[in-house]
Amino acid sequence: MREQFIAVWGVGHIGMTTLISLSNVGYRGVAVDVNKDVINRLKTCDNLFSLLDEYYCESVDLNLANIKVNAYTPNDVLRISETIDIHFVCVPTEEKGLPMMDIVKDTISKICDYEKTQNKDSVTVVIESTLTPGTARILHEMLLGKFPDKHIHFVVAPRRDWFEKDYRLSDIVRIYGADSEETADFIEPVLRITTPTIKRASHYTISEIVKPVENAFRHLDIMFAQQLAVSYNDIDIREVLELAGTKWNVNTYFPSIGIGGYCIPISSKYILAGEKAEEHLTLLQEVVEFEKDFLDLLCDFIYSSGIKKIGILGVSYRSDVIMLKGSHLVGIVKRLQELNIEVYLTDPLFDLKDIEQFFDSKTFDINEVDKYNLDSIIVNNWH
Repeated sequence: MREQFIAVWGVGHIGMTTLISLSNVGYRGVAVDVNKDVINRLKTCDNLFSLLDEYYCESVDLNLANIKVNAYTPNDVLRISETIDIHFVCVPTEEKGLPMMDIVKDTISKICDYEKTQNKDSVTVVIESTLTPGTARILHEMLLGKFPDKHIHFVVAPRRDWFEKDYRLSDIVRIYGADSEETADFIEPVLRITTPTIKRASHYTISEIVKPVENAFRHLDIMFAQQLAVSYNDIDIREVLELAGTKWNVNTYFPSIGIGGYCIPISSKYILAGEKAEEHLTLLQEVVEFEKDFLDLLCDFIYSSGIKKIGILGVSYRSDVIMLKGSHLVGIVKRLQELNIEVYLTDPLFDLKDIEQFFDSKTFDINEVDKYNLDSIIVNNWH
């Protein structure tokens, strides 16, 4: 039997680590991405391991040899001469903080265009992107409608990546579901290569909604902590929450100046945007609305305090994550600047020039803080 040939559609963190982990055990494949800079990097790179600088959490686990991977834009996929056995869809499904399923639907259309040229009796698609509930069925029906005479293997297996050294792909539990037990049995050993610990859902409609739901639970808890801090601002709510967390079945969350990251801020919106029978998700609706209001409450409080120059220590959405993308400070900095407040940022984990460019803001050296004459410094803590 020939080696399995795969296509990874979307080579950000999810797609890149899928591509590398499978390549590392002998799979051959292609990378497909709309970003021509990404494609050029892959085409000119002799060793995929050198591209892991952006995905540092996995670099110690993926002992990759010199493996060359061909790369294409979606419009060039028809030029692929090999027969693709498995399509992994890892494209983004959010835009400007809102769920956006157009890219994943367009990707399935491109896969259909390719498969029309192939003389084989089956099509296998694994969705690793996060979806709004109901989208998976639409994608599955697209494939069934295009290929009524072919055997469709359809899998939804979103990733739970967490950029922390104790939660690598080899450590996390991954949920997956398929259109049939046959498909689930077939894809399970493939998924275990990237994420060894996996748990099967009864159907892809179940695995599709698990990730938004689990993150929405955290979203509710975090926003409740924020609301408590705003409502009881004359007492130390951090101490209250820490003591409440000593109860065996209560998690401990702390109020902070915002919610950032890839999953939590948008999790409730994925569920609200899904195909629902009734409009009973009022708690999530209120959380989303309050999150918008909280930014204004925070910035208006700073403005009303007479602060003209403010420093913020910590620029990522977590204190131990070396990543600017996903930072909740983007909206805060912009709003403060609109109020004519000078904002200075710093973080010992980042180059100050990178901070300046990403946030379009000034920076300060924490070791020489006195020379900036700041009126106040905010510590950007995690929840």
